[in-house]
Amino acid sequence: MAMAIFYWEVKAITKLQRAIEMRDSWIVAEEAVQAGQSYSVDGKTVTKANLSEIRNAIKYWEGQISQSKRKSKGKGRVRITNVVPMD
Repeated sequence: MAMAIFYWEVKAITKLQRAIEMRDSWIVAEEAVQAGQSYSVDGKTVTKANLSEIRNAIKYWEGQISQSKRKSKGKGRVRITNVVPMD
């Protein structure tokens, strides 16, 4: 019995893998910079002066990982559309 893989599942997996790879490369950059070295990520050389930028990039990619995992489980972004105050 063949298993069907839908396009959106493949896309979500690919996006998740890319986000994990990017997060991991920024973590390696952070470790190198903390050791006093410069490091190149996506064609950009970072130094100790860029430490806050590196940490922001790690947070961004962690958010992308979380979002991709939620989408792969069939859950999208949580949104509140209407709120009715109750007494």
